[in-house]
Amino acid sequence: MRVLRFSIGVGAVLFFALACGGGGAATNAPATGSTATQLVDGELPVTCGASVAAAQTEVAIANNAFDPSSVTVAVGAIVSWTNNDSTDHTVTFDASPDCDRVLGGESIASTFNAAGSDAYHCRIHPSMTGTVVVQ
Repeated sequence: MRVLRFSIGVGAVLFFALACGGGGAATNAPATGSTATQLVDGELPVTCGASVAAAQTEVAIANNAFDPSSVTVAVGAIVSWTNNDSTDHTVTFDASPDCDRVLGGESIASTFNAAGSDAYHCRIHPSMTGTVVVQ
């Protein structure tokens, strides 16, 4: 009887995944004003958690501001943010993931997987804003 319950559970999960568009490659719509890029299901235009050491572009967080406030990078580039303030900040993308808190003296990095413009802000200090333009 347990095998039957397991089979029904797996079938329901597979049905749900297929009904929601899972199970294959798809083209996600690009941001307004950007060019189309092929993304695999589940892949986001921005992914957090990249290696800070691999970053090609760096943004400083100092005096409650992102410096520079706008950077332009190629698709696939890694951007890092280093918090030079004593207070915590976040790198929160408006249309993508929240890369969480960056403690004073620490760094985080994100990979940009699709062309477009990715605006971000600090959840703690909403007046802090920035943009990554991906070409």
